[in-house]
Amino acid sequence: APFFVHAGIAASSFGWMIDPALCLGSYPLYHSAYETFELQDLYIDPEWTVHQAAGRMWGEMTVTLADALVLPLDVRDYATALRQMTDDLRQQHGTRLNAQNIDLVHLESAMGNFTKSATAFHQILAMVDKSNPLAVRAVNDRLMKLERAFIDPLGLPDRPWYRHVAFAPSSVNAYAGQSFPGLADALFDIDNAADQAARWEVVRKQLAVTTFTVQSAADTLINTLF
Repeated sequence: APFFVHAGIAASSFGWMIDPALCLGSYPLYHSAYETFELQDLYIDPEWTVHQAAGRMWGEMTVTLADALVLPLDVRDYATALRQMTDDLRQQHGTRLNAQNIDLVHLESAMGNFTKSATAFHQILAMVDKSNPLAVRAVNDRLMKLERAFIDPLGLPDRPWYRHVAFAPSSVNAYAGQSFPGLADALFDIDNAADQAARWEVVRKQLAVTTFTVQSAADTLINTLF
């Protein structure tokens, strides 16, 4: 998380579910006083087979990324996620935003531009001259540094260490992530805020920051200077 939400360095995380059919993401004693070495060794993962599988998976992923001439990343997935986040924002807060004459049209326009840029960049990847080290370096740099385009140097309101505009831990649930965290923090329980006008001003500012950041990320992908 520190690499991702503070420095804008892409990171990966994965885990094994106890039983997907039961939707159990972790074992019942997780993060309790009973979570001991003996519990793991005797009951949770006898012979440590799951741990070994996780280690091997990380190893294979590391080798794949290190050996790939062009990084095997698809920025169109990012565009899909951002679009879903925008749809969720409208569904959850659209009525409340409209009541304050706050429209998401500019954010949605930026999302559309990012989607177009992601599609165009994917086509560039398909045509890149892999015998040209400068061309390969150019596309890899944009893939590696895309996350940094989502970093706001000023950080989130009241949480300046968290600087990623699109993703961050929830400010009200440390176990959960939050999309568009600056907007989410400003909108959380806003109907009960002591100073409604001030809170809505924060919402407007964070919407502007989010829109600008998404558009900047779109421009980063198709910038012909690199």
